[in-house]
Amino acid sequence: MNNQVLVFDLDNTLYYAGNRVEDAVDAKVRDFFKCKLHLNEAEAIRLIKDIRQRYPYDVEALDKEFPFSKKEFMNFICDVDVSFLPRNKKLNELLKKLPQRKFIITDSIIKHVHDVLKAINVDEDSFEDIFDGHAMNYVFKHDSQCFVNFLRRYNLKARDCLLFEDNPDNLCAAKSVGLATVLISPEPTKKYSFIDQSFPDIVTALATLAK
Repeated sequence: MNNQVLVFDLDNTLYYAGNRVEDAVDAKVRDFFKCKLHLNEAEAIRLIKDIRQRYPYDVEALDKEFPFSKKEFMNFICDVDVSFLPRNKKLNELLKKLPQRKFIITDSIIKHVHDVLKAINVDEDSFEDIFDGHAMNYVFKHDSQCFVNFLRRYNLKARDCLLFEDNPDNLCAAKSVGLATVLISPEPTKKYSFIDQSFPDIVTALATLAK
């Protein structure tokens, strides 16, 4: 792994919490629609199920079906408690040690990144910048255009970049643009042609890179 630029997904990549954070976000999505549309819990659940059958991301329905701001929606649903995440001193040390340029790319928002890094005790200044959902203009990582936009924004070459990510769909999109890919997953997974390497956690991956 000789790439000059390290690109990190955030949730379940720089930390692992299973579905705990995702479940908290889902609860906030229900709360948003309950409040905005005056729905009860069951009605909100039915609405979200319908949205997810037709759109990859909930926010993508807003332009077409609801007169709500995407920014307002994202800021609301991504404001979740992550204080339970364990500190990761080793990760912080490895990030400091590695000389490559480093970025975070996340479908979430910068505030959530700040909250996560604080909780896991990772210094934010290890990263050159954060490419979040707002900066993406809501073209998320399942879409290869997201990575094209990322490369253009920072004047990077795909061949120089190594992406660490827990979602195979996002890795597939990145690989189609030319990024090298690393799957971070604690569970055994089948092999994909678009995944270059796989590690159970980010510390193991970076320790290998640091050798």
